[in-house]
Amino acid sequence: MDILLDTNIYDKNSSFETPEFQALSTFLLLSEKKLLIPSVVEAEVKKHALATADAEYRKFQQLKQVKLGLIENSVSRAEISDAIIAKFDNYTAPFKQHLGWGDVTVDQLFDRAVHETAPFKSRGRGFMDTLIWYSLIAYLTKNPTKKVAFISENSDDFGKNELSQALRDELLSLGVQERVVYHTSLGSFLEMNSKTVDYITEEVILETLQPYLEQTDADITEQERPFDFDYSFKYDWEILDSEWLTDVLENYYIYKEDDENYYLNARVTMYYKIVLLRRPERDDYELSSTVNDGVANTQHHSITKEYELRVNKETHKMSVENL
Repeated sequence: MDILLDTNIYDKNSSFETPEFQALSTFLLLSEKKLLIPSVVEAEVKKHALATADAEYRKFQQLKQVKLGLIENSVSRAEISDAIIAKFDNYTAPFKQHLGWGDVTVDQLFDRAVHETAPFKSRGRGFMDTLIWYSLIAYLTKNPTKKVAFISENSDDFGKNELSQALRDELLSLGVQERVVYHTSLGSFLEMNSKTVDYITEEVILETLQPYLEQTDADITEQERPFDFDYSFKYDWEILDSEWLTDVLENYYIYKEDDENYYLNARVTMYYKIVLLRRPERDDYELSSTVNDGVANTQHHSITKEYELRVNKETHKMSVENL
């Protein structure tokens, strides 16, 4: 099964040294499959490298100021951008197969945009995603025996848990629906396709992680804003109470091994019920009818963390590598 990654997957792993990309490299080497790279994805990755370079350059300049000029060597935005692009090129080179978007015409694109057929949305948004989609279709059409894992975190355009109905209907009309496997994260693909070991189980992983999950729970009480949600600037938020309801091992996979150990990445989500107290910080804000000054409000939220673990091949002992 060849692999096509959306641009957002590369953007999340721009160092190409994450456990996910180590595991992907191992999969591609062992399976001798191809990493399909549409020209539009490559162009977007290299464009985004410029934005990343700008951010890194600003950090570097701030560091120079903090060090009072003790850093003599300077680095340019172009050098940072070139380094990011070089990492992309070096990582993909052994596996890369370039994809164009086939014989799609301007009329086809126009018709799809006008009717807002996925991945197009209103006002013509989704043009780049549509070219990625046509690149996938062109590859499947030219290679009638190939299957492709299409991995994207762009759920708004391609689908949340599965491809959108319009895209599935399109694949069905072309007779290729059985040759596309859609994943909404690289981690979910790796869990299904990386090496498995019978003594590395969900139960053992969660048991090993339990002290660290308990520490995360304890830390929450010490943090002013531990949850990822909209603390509107209009209100003074106070967490009165939090209750850890459950935890879920979202996925795990072996990303490398040596003579003595397996190395895993595990992604865990902790689900909470929290009680909030919301007060307006200023008198001149008009309160929404759904927000009562000084009244507690119960909500449900979650925290997701990734852990790296090591498993000894002889003793089967599992330990946490990082926090």
